[in-house]
This record gives sequence, structure tokens and C-alpha cells, in this order.
Amino acid sequence: MSAPNINNGEFVTGNEPKLALKQAVAVLIAILPTLGNASCWDKAASTYGIDPLLLRAIGWQESRGWSRAVGPKLAGGHHAVGVMQINTVHLPTLRRHGITEPDLFEPCINQTVGAWVLADCIRQFGEIWRSVGCYYAGPRSTNFTRQVAYVQDVQRHYEGYRRQHPVQTSQTARQKTGGDLHDTP
Repeated sequence: MSAPNINNGEFVTGNEPKLALKQAVAVLIAILPTLGNASCWDKAASTYGIDPLLLRAIGWQESRGWSRAVGPKLAGGHHAVGVMQINTVHLPTLRRHGITEPDLFEPCINQTVGAWVLADCIRQFGEIWRSVGCYYAGPRSTNFTRQVAYVQDVQRHYEGYRRQHPVQTSQTARQKTGGDLHDTP
């Protein structure tokens, strides 16, 4: 290891390139699940008329972008699978469309199914943030406290994505969802 020195007023140990590389790899590992499938997010969102940034925000809240995520066993014996944490309660319907549980670990399929679930909630409830609560808890849930907390988390992620992707404005969001995504729940 080289002796520490001072270069332009900064402490230098000689390990900075290795540390920078490790940090860059860690960042890439964290964001690759969402970056690698950017077109899948867009296609899934477009198929169901949903803002792709909202879909990504839900995916981040659900699994932090991990396509292999499996949630804990829920009431009724179901669990959630993949990046969008699709509840296995949907499997009977999905099987009629040729989608099995192992298929839900494929990010593009999972994102499309997630968009389908959210679109169904939007169809039932109309208001976008109520629909995001429905995505989390199901359409018959009365646990509004948990839904509101979930929606607030998704809103924070959504705003973060909007800052990263300024081209997608709230006008685009209104066109895709039929509502303003800045409305509070």
C-alpha cells in the first residue's frame, strides 16, 4: 500500500480508484434492475395507459427493483412475486393468459402484470392515488392508514423519478392516467 499524501489539499491514500470502482459497481447493481428494462417499463405503462414513472415508483417501493423478490406468506397462503410484487392471488386469471408463477420473475412480464393490476384499480376507483392504495392493499381493503402510508412512499419515489426524467412532465402523466399525479390521497 502506498504512503498517504496530500494532493491539491485532499488526503490521498492510493486506494481511491479501487474505492471509486467499488462504489460505482454498487450503484450499478442497485439500479440495473430498473435501467436494464427501461423499455419494458415504458411498454407496460403504455399498454395500460399509465405513467411509466409511476409504475417504476411502485416497483421501487415494492421490491427496490429486485426482479427475484418474494414476499412473505400472506393471509390465505398467497405471497407476492417479482419486481412489482404480484400477489399470487392473481395466478388463476394469469394462467388463463399463459402466465405462471415462474414467469413472474421475468421483469418485463412482471411489469406488464403490475400495470394490468394498477389499471384495474384505476378502472375501479378512478382517482390515481386511491388506485395506488388499491394496488398495495387490494380493492376491498379498508386499511386506509396503511394505504396512505404506502401512497406517500410511492409519491416520494415518483417525485424522485420525475426529477431524474424531467422530460416526462405532469402533462404527460395526466395524458396517460387521466388525472394529475400531484393530487394527494
